[in-house]
Amino acid sequence: MLKKFTKGRDLVRPDMTRFASAYLTLSCLNDNKASLMSMFSSNEWKSSKFSSTPEGRKVQGMALDSRLWKDIIICLKVVVPLMTVLCLVDSDEKPAMDFIYDGMDCAKEKIKINFNNVNKSYEPIWNIIDERWELKKFAICVLSLTCSSSGCERNWSSFEMVIELIRNRLHQRKMNDLVYVMYNLKLKSKQVKRILLFLLMNFIIMMSG
Repeated sequence: MLKKFTKGRDLVRPDMTRFASAYLTLSCLNDNKASLMSMFSSNEWKSSKFSSTPEGRKVQGMALDSRLWKDIIICLKVVVPLMTVLCLVDSDEKPAMDFIYDGMDCAKEKIKINFNNVNKSYEPIWNIIDERWELKKFAICVLSLTCSSSGCERNWSSFEMVIELIRNRLHQRKMNDLVYVMYNLKLKSKQVKRILLFLLMNFIIMMSG
């Protein structure tokens, strides 16, 4: 029924990170707002067995609640500019630290424009960003980072092994669990190799003595 009303489009948009997946899914929900509201108002839904279940009534109430769609719009107005900054930081093409402050200023201005320059709408968001951005703690965290992204890239390579054509419909929690197991198996394998190497070296030393 959902595929019929959305013309085959999926609502869940899995991505490489849980953060991105959540907001891509919100964007997809917003794009399919009219289709979802039509489905839950249709006779086909009302005559289905799902409409009489507690879960079905709860989902229907959420989909037809204008407050939900208002909150989704607010969330997207805030997050889309910030995701642009995250993409800048994640780039391997050029050093990010020279551009990150300018990028964040541009993101704040974009958020302001998204809220039509209404102070009471965008200033609470600015305050949250500034509170995070100008703390001594933030500077310590940034300056404590290593210059290598290899750790993240190893984790992303694990995701690439999980997300493929056959398993591209896995739920985000399932993908996270699989990556967690795969990555920790690699760490365990490295630890076992180190222990074996240590024991071998000790054995060689004992034999040579």
